[in-house]
Amino acid sequence: MALGINETIQGETKTSKHLVYREGVRVQYTKKDKNITACILPAIADINDKASYLSYRQEDDPQMFTKWAVGLKFHPFVNRDQNIISPTSFDHTAYDPIDEFIRVAKADPEYCELAGFGADGKRMPNAYKNPDVRLSTKWSGYIVNSIILYDRDQDSEKSILLQIPNTAFRRSGSAKDGGQQWGLLSELNRKNRKADSGSADSYYWGDITDPKALIPCSLKLTPNPAGGIAIYNMVPIDDEDPVKISRTTLESRYDLDNVLYEITESEMIDRMVYYFSDVPKLLKRAYASRVPNIDRLITSAKAVRVTVEDQDEDNDTIEESFVASSKKNNKVESKSSSKSIEDEEEIGNENTRSFAPEEDDLPAPSKKSKNIVVDEDEDEDIDMSEDKEISVPTRKVSKTSSASESKKVSIRDLMD
Repeated sequence: MALGINETIQGETKTSKHLVYREGVRVQYTKKDKNITACILPAIADINDKASYLSYRQEDDPQMFTKWAVGLKFHPFVNRDQNIISPTSFDHTAYDPIDEFIRVAKADPEYCELAGFGADGKRMPNAYKNPDVRLSTKWSGYIVNSIILYDRDQDSEKSILLQIPNTAFRRSGSAKDGGQQWGLLSELNRKNRKADSGSADSYYWGDITDPKALIPCSLKLTPNPAGGIAIYNMVPIDDEDPVKISRTTLESRYDLDNVLYEITESEMIDRMVYYFSDVPKLLKRAYASRVPNIDRLITSAKAVRVTVEDQDEDNDTIEESFVASSKKNNKVESKSSSKSIEDEEEIGNENTRSFAPEEDDLPAPSKKSKNIVVDEDEDEDIDMSEDKEISVPTRKVSKTSSASESKKVSIRDLMD
């Protein structure tokens, strides 16, 4: 089970290439060269009733959120081919084979570049641009059910998982130390200074996940408040009209507690052995103590790799053998919507919201909520010198608050 917003321990559009997303899950990744405008969908109240939903805050404790987002950690850029979710997403004490592989590579001048580090032990600038870098350290972030606006490649009537980097979701630094608020949650916690204390209008943005009035949010790279490289941030857009969705869109949401399966240690090591069979000495250093038959596994992986590469020369579709879900599925799902969006683009962006239903067919939000304890996230370390409180006008808030079977791929399966 994935961790909720309040439970977090201290992350290019296509069907998922994560090893541990369930097959067929559609995912929207952040893009350095393209801003994303998205609406976040509410938490599912009853998994047996796909149209049921919860308001974005817990009814009995408004300072806490319902589970409309879950946190995860993953290794992007594994062998420049795949993203693999870290087992530390579920248990911060878990052994992570990729972390271990990076640690061993970083300490060896012969292999440090492979993991994006120089011989001095420092991270290489713009490592992802270096063709010799084949690994990256963990990314932390959150996934939410969403609809993507103004994107001809996405069906705006069907839910897609949006991955939000940690910097864009959580606040940076510690509030106890006077750190500047930053990210989506800090925006959602912004108080409406003109509202009566404890009233439904206490928070400036209201319920951004209300399906009768979703608030579009912008996810993009922005200047770092502390200086240095740009970081992702996500904020609601004040001058965008609220978006109403249909019951069909509400029913297309993924169950965030069931969208992942927990990859085993042996599966991760199998994958690493396959990808890095060309550096057997490094594999042995990293995994010999945990895999007694590491030599035989490396030999078998080399044989499979040669076979796959030979097939790849004749057939470009061999990638499907190692991807948790096919790119083809996403193209089929978005084909009809892409065509209609292209037609409407000639008229303008305002007319692209064809997904707003004419009749009010949405149910009322469920009243149940979960008691979850907040665990402050310490992943981000942006330091701000000031924390200014700005008076804001009163924002009108809506009165209505508001997978297929797991398919595991193992190198041992391929060798059998």
